[in-house]
Amino acid sequence: MPPAALPPDEAARLAALRPAADERLAAARAALDALPIIAFERDERGACTFVNAEWRRVTGMTLADALGTGWLQGIHPDDRARLTREWDAAVARGETLASTYRYQRPDGSTTWVEGQACPRRDAAGRLLGYLGTAVDVGLRRQSEAALRVSEARLAHALEATEDGLWDWDITTGAAYFSRRWCEMLGYEQGQVKPTVSAWEELVHPEDLPTAKAALEAHFADQAVPYQVEIRLRRRDASWSWVLARGKVVEWTREGRPARMVGTHVDITRERQQASVLEASHAKLQGLFEVSPLALALADLDGTIVEANPAAHQITGYAPGTLRGRRLGELVTAESAPALWARVRALDAAPGGGEVEFELVRADGQCLPVRAQFARVVDEDGRARTWIVAQDLRASRQAEAALRESEARFRRMADQAPALIWMTDEAGRCTYVNAGWERFTGTAPRRPSATAGAPISTPMTARPRWRRSRMRCDRGRPSRSSTASGGGTGRGAGSRAAPPREWSRRALRWATWG
Repeated sequence: MPPAALPPDEAARLAALRPAADERLAAARAALDALPIIAFERDERGACTFVNAEWRRVTGMTLADALGTGWLQGIHPDDRARLTREWDAAVARGETLASTYRYQRPDGSTTWVEGQACPRRDAAGRLLGYLGTAVDVGLRRQSEAALRVSEARLAHALEATEDGLWDWDITTGAAYFSRRWCEMLGYEQGQVKPTVSAWEELVHPEDLPTAKAALEAHFADQAVPYQVEIRLRRRDASWSWVLARGKVVEWTREGRPARMVGTHVDITRERQQASVLEASHAKLQGLFEVSPLALALADLDGTIVEANPAAHQITGYAPGTLRGRRLGELVTAESAPALWARVRALDAAPGGGEVEFELVRADGQCLPVRAQFARVVDEDGRARTWIVAQDLRASRQAEAALRESEARFRRMADQAPALIWMTDEAGRCTYVNAGWERFTGTAPRRPSATAGAPISTPMTARPRWRRSRMRCDRGRPSRSSTASGGGTGRGAGSRAAPPREWSRRALRWATWG
């Protein structure tokens, strides 16, 4: 049935109002075109009557393409049926429609939007159509998807590294502790109250001020990292050392920290090992300082890195002044080749080696030393050389004195009228004097037979030696008489006594007759 014709005066009134109405509509649509969001109009049946410039930009379609039901061609095929049903339901009820869907451009690319369409009604409440807007959330959806992937990747990484994750809402004090974070302290996830105050209660009282100071420093300057080693109380009341790291990731409009995330790494075993190493290092350092031997550590180029007090004493340098000096400064030109040859040999045999050389003291005096070398690798992975040096002056003086004493003894023994010979503990003769030559008529020599054999008969030599040894072992001199040697027909009485070292151990036997 065709609509009834308007009275002539009503028709004339409406015709007079149309230009102004069209002008207002054009102005409204121009304003919609200026919006940075999608805007559209639908009639009471849901047919499209207008789309703004942003809609056309996002979809790549024209206004003519979108009119009527053409706008559906801009919707992703997978979302069209659902969105059509939602529109039909909203139109049937005259309600607001809110939905999330995808637009598809002619080139096949897509973007997500969040749209909302509100009904327009006249003064009598009759439905005139819909005015809708939509916000392009494609970048946000991509960011959210990337965030989910990143969070999943982080979760997998944390699972692999066994680090505990924490997330702190600084504005409210709420906190999140991951499963591994809780397990690190012997709890199941959920057994620790999700608040920062619960964390504070677990921190060792001696460490809480340090942790808070590190937080305040990080809040004041993001360039200062939040990284601190603290103790946390476990469920069994023992303490675990953790390395806490974190970073502020959100700030309030006023510039105050709003959210912070970070990790806990269990370093209890490392701290225990460090304590053992520190104790061991302290012991070694003590030995290093009090050792009577000169100890020095040098780089491969011969630069001294460290030297103990004995090294400064033997070289005559003031304490602490050997550091930075080169080994070449401390040896004579004649000794340098042998020294460097020994050092270079460490490349093939890092275990060590020994060399004697002349050391030049700070006052220019030269003294003989014996040095041992060993190649080591320090905690930073650098190869270095340990040097252990000993002053040979005392030992060489003792050797010279011993040689002089031996020479003096031999001169006295050779001039003595008695027969004198010496044996070692096994009874091997080590010395005979000139009197022995005169008595036996043979030149002095060092017999290797059992002592007494050169001048005693074979039948009596060994038993007599054993009796003499037994008496000497008891600390008493031994006396005996022997048949002559060399067929001279002469005889001689003999006595034996053991010269001893400071420990009272017999070193050798002197026999005279």
